[in-house]
Amino acid sequence: NNILIIHCICSGPLTKLHIEHDNSGWRPKWYLEKIEVVNLSDNSSTNFPCEKWLDKDSGDQLIERDLYPRD
Repeated sequence: NNILIIHCICSGPLTKLHIEHDNSGWRPKWYLEKIEVVNLSDNSSTNFPCEKWLDKDSGDQLIERDLYPRD
């Protein structure tokens, strides 16, 4: 599991996340199960499922995706 903490000003509910990588480095492919965003002020969370590879040689060969929240 990888955890990334980003501090930002809340401007309303998140409706979409865009994720991508530059396909550089040794073995750059990675599988993204989901992104979970946690609001630390009220401990609420929103899941953005993906369940796909971000890889130019696997699956649909995309290294960027738009993710939408799952209720």
